[in-house]
Amino acid sequence: ARCAGVRESVVVARQDASGNTALAAYFVAMAGSGADGETLRAELAAQLPDHMLPTAWVNLAALPLNTSGKVDRSQLPPVALAASASRSYEPPADDTEVALAAIWRALLALDQVGRNDHFFEVGGHSLLAVQLFSRVRRALGVQLRWTELFANPTLAQLAALVRGKEQDTLEAIAAATPDAARQLSFAEERLWFIDQLDGPSDRYHMPLVLAFQGQLDVPALEHGLRQLFARHDALRSCFVARDGVPVREQLAADAAPPLELLDLRGMAAPLREAERRRHIAACIAQPFRLDCGPLIRHQLLRLADDHHVLVMVQHHIVSDGRSQQLLLRELGRLYRAAAHGQATPPAPSGPTYADYAAWQRRSADSARLARQRTFWRQLLQGAPGVIDLPYDRPRAPVAALAADTVTMTLDAPLCAALAALGQRYGCTLFMTLLGAWGALLVRLSGQREVMVGVPVAGRTRMELEDIVGLFVNTLPLRIALPPESTVAHLLEAVRQQVLAAQDSQELPLEQIVELAAPPRSRAYTPLFQVMFNLETDHGDDGPLLEGLQCALLPASLGHAKTELSLGMAWRAGRIEASLSYATALLDRSSAQRWLGYLSAMLGAMANDADVPIEQISLLDEAERRRLLLEA
Repeated sequence: ARCAGVRESVVVARQDASGNTALAAYFVAMAGSGADGETLRAELAAQLPDHMLPTAWVNLAALPLNTSGKVDRSQLPPVALAASASRSYEPPADDTEVALAAIWRALLALDQVGRNDHFFEVGGHSLLAVQLFSRVRRALGVQLRWTELFANPTLAQLAALVRGKEQDTLEAIAAATPDAARQLSFAEERLWFIDQLDGPSDRYHMPLVLAFQGQLDVPALEHGLRQLFARHDALRSCFVARDGVPVREQLAADAAPPLELLDLRGMAAPLREAERRRHIAACIAQPFRLDCGPLIRHQLLRLADDHHVLVMVQHHIVSDGRSQQLLLRELGRLYRAAAHGQATPPAPSGPTYADYAAWQRRSADSARLARQRTFWRQLLQGAPGVIDLPYDRPRAPVAALAADTVTMTLDAPLCAALAALGQRYGCTLFMTLLGAWGALLVRLSGQREVMVGVPVAGRTRMELEDIVGLFVNTLPLRIALPPESTVAHLLEAVRQQVLAAQDSQELPLEQIVELAAPPRSRAYTPLFQVMFNLETDHGDDGPLLEGLQCALLPASLGHAKTELSLGMAWRAGRIEASLSYATALLDRSSAQRWLGYLSAMLGAMANDADVPIEQISLLDEAERRRLLLEA
């Protein structure tokens, strides 16, 4: 492709701080041509598909050359990909735009935000959108909705929307009274009932296994772990029945579980490795008792003077994925202070998890949640209660969810094409990937619509972002595929439903299930039996413990909460996919084949948005030949 007014140019792939890959164009404009990134992008847009358009445009006096006279790409100046996605920079024009720009800069780690910047083009995604909403409510006193952000994605558009909205009067999360502080959140109550029904098990354990290389200060680590227990009320919670009703009790701040230290240094290497695996598995699998606690445990394996493995296990009733991130970050600060003999950093301030649980109970009858109940009741009316996938074996009367996992990695060109596809249809990467997964499930099941559960962080207010505890919620999404639906039709339908569901995400899954009143069976979970999740790598915060190299080791529980769960992670410009499946229903070879179908679906979607979903071929050449020979 050629552009008027450009003497020479080069386009290279760059990575931002989060590992996301995008194209950057460096060009030398002809004298007096007036060529800039805005005009060049518009000109190229008529010649190239969206995914081939550079994100960043840099006008240079001359391209750097090496001794051979070729462009020296290593000497091209770095560029802030997110910030450069602006079409043209205009400074914020009034107090509202200035306030919003400050929020965007903090959330998106940008040096500069202009009124033409587009939230999702400068690094925004679903998790950051939730934090954006809570910060806008705190700073400007208005409540934004997902549909409003997607309809008004630039800073200027969003500011105009904010100026026209009424002030929000959402109740503050105040300190709970002693009696109210004993109440469980809805999510805690659900896990307590499951424990009462099935008995103690490791089904809801959350393990972290961390390998450290270097000289570990064990007393500093012990101090940090004790401090975490003392500073977070959720970790000190246990749950007992009073007249058949579960209530929260708090263990003393000095009742932290000891750090169990096992020294394996004297063993021969093969035996040491076997013992390492055995101890880790035993630590993860040992059930907790919810009525007495503590509901966390720690074990440290010393494999060599400079090699340790830390096993951290928490019951899900006191923690979630975001909580684990918070605890690891705080542990790093506490370890550093203790190792250097410094004062212990101050504990996090603000509401506790017990305050949140009491607030959640108080607000259960609010008009806001009443509107959300209406949404879910309408969405789930007539929804399919069970998915009919071509499993290798039928469901048993009682679900057996022993699980295994298969994986695949999508290459960078396909990931870039999928991101571009989403941009063309106003979809986030999450929506695009969810649409592909839903379309595959429809094809496999032969049903016209399927239900898919998707987790959300559940931290819809700024006060909740740094609290340890169980906030995560799961939303049941209904993905329908009418006859002759194209990729474009699918993406539009998924986008609309995800936005509407996100605006009603505060209603706990337990209440959504009650509203839908689906047929109950111990053979499968109610509402949905399949899940989807996308994780985004936000970059490296540095070493977990100062002076040590740290690696996160696999820590599989060997069972799943649903029959089929697709997890995807966006890292360094690629997508890593892992499919967890119930081994009682599906063979490993079948699970691997289904991942292959998903790859084919994604490739076809990225290639042609006008193709009918039913016409997309899911078979690779080898399987097509095998089926023809068998026939």
